[in-house]
Amino acid sequence: MTTDDEYLMSKVANANDKIRFASVCDSKGNIISSQHRHSEENLLTLEETHKSLRHSLERWDERDRLEEKIGRGRYVVASYQKIKRVTIPLKSGNLLFFSIEGESDNFINDIMKLVEELMVISELRLK
Repeated sequence: MTTDDEYLMSKVANANDKIRFASVCDSKGNIISSQHRHSEENLLTLEETHKSLRHSLERWDERDRLEEKIGRGRYVVASYQKIKRVTIPLKSGNLLFFSIEGESDNFINDIMKLVEELMVISELRLK
């Protein structure tokens, strides 16, 4: 993992006390590095997390195929009853993935602003 990937994951994981889990995975869905709040129980098993990450990668591959027509994908927020899951493609080819607890969307804008700033600082895929 690049230093930028580690830095970004750490900043996002510590950006808000609603962040449950943050990780960076490689192009095959393998978790390279992760961090979760110790006070939180994992909602998914490790196998379920790996499967979810692989599906996220497959969806990013599809977005990449459409890039010429609709532009480069920046991030995706999936909202569930218990959590929100955010996936961001990194310049390294890895994916940044994190989950946020709670019903409210109020803090997502703040986190996404941080992500946007860090994307510029870390020279991520977004250009």
